Amino acid sequence: MGYIEKTHQLDGANGDNAPKNRGEMVVVKQIDKFRLVAETRGLMVATDLKSENGGDNTAPEPPEILQVSLAQCIAMFFLFFCNSRNIDPTGFSVELEPEMAQAPKRFVRFDVNIILPPNFPYTERAAALRYVSSCPVGKTLKMGAIVEITLD
Repeated sequence: MGYIEKTHQLDGANGDNAPKNRGEMVVVKQIDKFRLVAETRGLMVATDLKSENGGDNTAPEPPEILQVSLAQCIAMFFLFFCNSRNIDPTGFSVELEPEMAQAPKRFVRFDVNIILPPNFPYTERAAALRYVSSCPVGKTLKMGAIVEITLD
């Protein structure tokens, strides 16, 4: 669990006293119409809107990126867990199903299911669930975060 101990949580809206550090800066720029590209650590992530929403459907919409981020964070933590216990993760997958509210439009629930690899030991299930539940994306969604928007 050394990785988790080194991970610092951002200050949540609930006023927690966890140690803080700055994450990587993200810069978003318009490419065309509703196509955007975000850059962080020299890597690019694209978003667009579906055709029915006025976009060209060339990339996921921003809310889909949030879903992907949560699912991949949980998947990554599952891999960390398996590697720390010498468990072969071959064949695992993560399924995420969101629930949306309309007024205001937002996510209200994420149901996440990890499909375990065939050789996953039954005795490790509880520990794996605790470990993957500590992924920072999931923790942020559960605990909340301050989002401060300014205009320059």
